[in-house]
Amino acid sequence: MTILRHAIQATAPATTKASLINSSAVFTVTVTNIGDVPDTYSILLQGYNWPTSSVAATGLLAPGGNQTITVTVQIPPLPLATWSDSVQVILTSNGNTFKTASISLTTKAFLPPTRYAA
Repeated sequence: MTILRHAIQATAPATTKASLINSSAVFTVTVTNIGDVPDTYSILLQGYNWPTSSVAATGLLAPGGNQTITVTVQIPPLPLATWSDSVQVILTSNGNTFKTASISLTTKAFLPPTRYAA
């Protein structure tokens, strides 16, 4: 008897980015089906303070298949409370909701360079 398994992996080329205040940081996350059966994955964003968005789910991925999603973080014009923010991206198999993967992404804000008159 063959037991089919659902499994997922999430990777990102960069998990920390720095951007100017009042701009966006865009992360790419590769979602890979490392299981034995086709599957789709729900995407949940948690733990962030700055406006953050992504698609809600992947398309159908064959075993070994992958899909790149983007996570966009909008840095406020004046991030007074903190100069960085993190989001936890949680991916859940729709074929077996006990199978999850997650990745943490951190955005750091900075001010534009100051120009001084000569």
